[in-house]
Amino acid sequence: MIPTGEGRAPEGKSPPAFNVPPATLWTACFLVGVFLTLRVGSEDWTLWVLENLAFSTSTFGTALAAGALRPGVFLPLVTYSALHLDLLHLLLNVGLLVAFGSLVERVLGAPWFLLLFVVCAAAGALVQFGVMGGRPSTLIGASGAVYGMIGAAVPLMFWSRSGYGWRKGFGFIAVIMLLNIILGPLSASFNLFGAPIAWEAHIGGFVLGLALGILLLLRRRRHMRPR
Repeated sequence: MIPTGEGRAPEGKSPPAFNVPPATLWTACFLVGVFLTLRVGSEDWTLWVLENLAFSTSTFGTALAAGALRPGVFLPLVTYSALHLDLLHLLLNVGLLVAFGSLVERVLGAPWFLLLFVVCAAAGALVQFGVMGGRPSTLIGASGAVYGMIGAAVPLMFWSRSGYGWRKGFGFIAVIMLLNIILGPLSASFNLFGAPIAWEAHIGGFVLGLALGILLLLRRRRHMRPR
């Protein structure tokens, strides 16, 4: 892991038990808040949100084919990540976001954390769109963005000043991929989260997050070298 001075408790004092950096914390609170509005809101409100803010592969494909490239077409590539209808789905995503997003924010900073969240969410949606090949599918949930955080955290966890722990890093990546391949069919068979898991979107977010995490870490280490 890359050592940093951020988030370190003063000497002689114990670190706080709950120490989540601000951008990660507020993003997690935002996801919970949106979930609660969908739970307490009317059915018409929920339907409006899903129709306008969830990512629909068929709607996106139709708009692209017609050349209707207005902002509203691309907005759901990101806004879908804020929507959760199942409590277990929300808790899993928020838990992973806090665990891995906190590391990403501490090392890379809040602006890069937020940018990674947005672009990895969009990457997940685009991969899902490509995989569906025109078949209708509606995507909700922050999993694509969260897996982007996990991907970005991989080099931060396994790349030390003495070199990269390739074996551990590749082992971690293999476990993440295997879990997605297994959980995808299981979610469809046993209705684990109220709907099948879009594991392809997870992989899309993870791969982009991993690539950007490596690039950002290399950039950061270059700037830290003595001149």
